[in-house]
Amino acid sequence: MEVDRAVFYAIASRGWQFLAGPITILMIASYFTKEVQGYFYTFGGVVALQMFFELGFPQVIINFASHEWGKLALADDGSIEGDADALSRLSSLFRASMICFAAVTVVLALTILVVGWIMFSRDEHSDAVNWKAPWIALSILSAIGFSLSPTLIVLEGCDQVRNVYKMQFVRAVLGNLAVWVAIPLGAALWTPVIATVVRLVCECYFIFVPYRKFFRAVSSRPTGPVLNWRRDIWPFQWRIGFRGLFSYFSASLMSPIVFVYQDAVAAGQFGLVWQVLNAIYGACGAWVRTRMSKMGTLVAKREFQELDRMFYRVSTIGLSVMVATCITFVVFDWALYYFNSPYATRMLTPLPTICLAFGMTAAMAMEYQGLYMHAHQRSPFLVTGIACATASGLLIWWWGAWFGVLGVAVAFFTMNMLINLPLWTYLWHRFRREYYHQLGSSEI
Repeated sequence: MEVDRAVFYAIASRGWQFLAGPITILMIASYFTKEVQGYFYTFGGVVALQMFFELGFPQVIINFASHEWGKLALADDGSIEGDADALSRLSSLFRASMICFAAVTVVLALTILVVGWIMFSRDEHSDAVNWKAPWIALSILSAIGFSLSPTLIVLEGCDQVRNVYKMQFVRAVLGNLAVWVAIPLGAALWTPVIATVVRLVCECYFIFVPYRKFFRAVSSRPTGPVLNWRRDIWPFQWRIGFRGLFSYFSASLMSPIVFVYQDAVAAGQFGLVWQVLNAIYGACGAWVRTRMSKMGTLVAKREFQELDRMFYRVSTIGLSVMVATCITFVVFDWALYYFNSPYATRMLTPLPTICLAFGMTAAMAMEYQGLYMHAHQRSPFLVTGIACATASGLLIWWWGAWFGVLGVAVAFFTMNMLINLPLWTYLWHRFRREYYHQLGSSEI
């Protein structure tokens, strides 16, 4: 099954969320009104606007850090040892990333605060739901968490994936425990705020205690060669960044669309199902994501046969688990409605759930293909990617406005499974042929 420790902790984190989900769902159904549930899940949809502001940085940092880390290692005392020039370039990458994220954080906080405020204040249930103070707090705390992103990302690029995912597993457990205490105590929409505080505490401890010497080294001023952002990084980053700007429209915009064009109750049903599917997506994506540092190193060493062997094996396993888990969840959703469970009305009916589940499976396959290309420090087919994301967003918006949550789900399935996946599979094969042809390699 190719489950190393990094994959184990990634799956454990998502698996915990998947297993803890029914408990959280039961508590939400017992203590939240349907309207509060709608606000609860739509909060997450608006916070996801941070995808706009990542600008391709996460993938860029991982790939460039992995290439430099091939000449470095973590010493027994937690410091960095190895090639001084590689450390200098890694330091320049980290410092530039922190500066950029700090600048963007302020804009992010204001954007999600204002967008959410406008959206929620126009809802018919706005006066009956206490959402204003929790929303302000969540916007600020989410922006702070965003500003810390480069620290965890650079650790992944420096082959510390196992420890990063271990921390995320602990964070997930503590976050759920905090939620389970907060909901019965009447926290209502303060619940996601409390969960975010737990997340920040875990991340700050992880950064400033076990990895303090690591970050002391990469935070110091470079004493040798540096990465030139305009020459070395920007040609790769701007493609990923532009694609990321538009990817929000093809996925994360769905919950706000349901909230605006249908109602808070439907948004709550959608949000619950979407959260479960995202947990499945994250767990299955770990089979390839946790190998990104290794894949980048293999590309740098031109060990392409080993790269393909690893990629085909782990991607097949990840997709197989994704399909099996999605089918299980769809059957569970169908059973709730078939047996007239009182909790069925807190979830979507089976048809939109099926569409979302298999649309998400197609998205998983496309992400694998994208990660493979990014390991080569390439992000081709920008115009095609933007066109696909824009078309997906417009169709989701159009059908969502006319047909509500069912229109959103069918549009998501139609674009991902019937149009985007076949197109991206063709382009992925084309990329491989052209890349290896340019190298004059037969290792295809």
